[in-house]
Amino acid sequence: MKKFSKHFNAKIILLLSLQIFTQGRTEAFGIQSNGATTALDYQAPFYVRSTQPNQVQIIQNGLGGLQRRIEMIEKARTSIDIEYFIYNMDQAGRLMTQALLAKKKQNPDIKIRLLVDASPTVLQITSALVSRLTDAGIEVRFYNATPLISLIKVQYRDHRKLLVVDGPEGFEAITGSRNIADEYFELHKDFNFRDRDIWINGPIIKDLKMSFELYWNNQRVSIAQKLGAPPKLSRDPKNQTAADLQFALRTREYKKQILKAKDFITENSYDRFIKNQVSELGKAALSEAQSRGVCDNMTFVTDKPGFDTGKNAGSPKRQVLRALLTRINKLQTGERLWIESPYFIIDDHDALETMDSLDKKHIKATLLTNGLSSTDAFYVAANFVPRTSFYQHMTASDIYIYSGDSPAHLPQVQGSDGKPLNAQSVFGLHSKTYIFGTSDFGIGTFNVDPRSANLNSELMLICEDNLALTKYITSDIEDRIKLSRAIKTNGLAADGSSVLQNAGLMKRIKFYLSLIPSSLFECLM
Repeated sequence: MKKFSKHFNAKIILLLSLQIFTQGRTEAFGIQSNGATTALDYQAPFYVRSTQPNQVQIIQNGLGGLQRRIEMIEKARTSIDIEYFIYNMDQAGRLMTQALLAKKKQNPDIKIRLLVDASPTVLQITSALVSRLTDAGIEVRFYNATPLISLIKVQYRDHRKLLVVDGPEGFEAITGSRNIADEYFELHKDFNFRDRDIWINGPIIKDLKMSFELYWNNQRVSIAQKLGAPPKLSRDPKNQTAADLQFALRTREYKKQILKAKDFITENSYDRFIKNQVSELGKAALSEAQSRGVCDNMTFVTDKPGFDTGKNAGSPKRQVLRALLTRINKLQTGERLWIESPYFIIDDHDALETMDSLDKKHIKATLLTNGLSSTDAFYVAANFVPRTSFYQHMTASDIYIYSGDSPAHLPQVQGSDGKPLNAQSVFGLHSKTYIFGTSDFGIGTFNVDPRSANLNSELMLICEDNLALTKYITSDIEDRIKLSRAIKTNGLAADGSSVLQNAGLMKRIKFYLSLIPSSLFECLM
């Protein structure tokens, strides 16, 4: 997720620093796949296929996604494993964290592990909150807690999103594009995402859980540190007042952080008010029969943890990109490809060749992505918009940019004032979904951009031979396209309007200022 747009100055510093990429050392793992899955050649256990039935549900509504996560936590018996790129201290974070603590209080023996990426530009979990969680018996670890000054290593992020629990019917998991933050569950008043999850219950969960273990125990992961009380400063006989004042200031800040963490984990009347609405509206969304099905042919693929400056699909760590390109290249003449990705930038040779081959095979490609008005990353739009003609020339594709409008059918949580929380919100796309032909689809965390291809650790689930679920997802993408505009020429929509239409003044200014930097540093977009 391109949360860096809120930290543009820091981002520019990083961009300017990363002009030198050297071939780095890679890591290999010899873990074998278990259960009803089979490891595929060199990729075990990072590329596994299950040919036994896996129960799945596609969750396209944010409230349904949050409700399902809370339900999974409440039903868990012996373990809860959580891995996210973003875990914010907002309303969604409160509901998730309070559910975890309630479960731990109900069942002190349950093992709860929380792994969060430590990106200095997005990490919100404080050491005071770590203190509260660890004191309650919840283990917390951070992935790649590299300081911002380490300009190369800080770029490598754990972008995976995964929740695995052992429920009453065996292990179940949910993954997809949603992080833990208000904007992923339609609870933000200013900006929300249209997203997509996949819930799974079946044999392949063993491999998802194994992948969590690999990340949890990776050498780049560190135990999150608790907030310590400020030490009493040694008093200088000549300047006692300064030492006392400094200690008092540190003590005040310490108490402030402790109280903030306590408030975050303590359920109040407003939490219950929101939770009740999430439960009611979320359960209604989850009850849709068409969203459920069985995948008898399912593949799980994940990137390897750790650092690797290898180039894109040629890197031993870039399993998701390789699997995606392989599946696209398997499309037969006349079939269709659908791509829904919030960001679309291609700078990899293999990916460019794949795009070009679609035209030769007469494969119709449909791309749905964000325009400037709907994106949370204006610098990505500054790279994408000037190149729309180039992408059109490469493939017989239809390119659509989302308008930023709210869908009319979207359930809305009411605030304390009785008005919908997101009534004035702009909406953007965040789904990473791929439709191959008419009966195969992939859902995961991989954006079509250089950051996912080169720097982030990603995952994806591919379900094949399921016409009904593929049609269900395709129909939702088509509904989103109805709130989008077709792009046919450079800088213009099909109706002749500017692709910058509906974007605010400040966003346009940032867009124009980013045109040159976003082109020069495309490899980091």
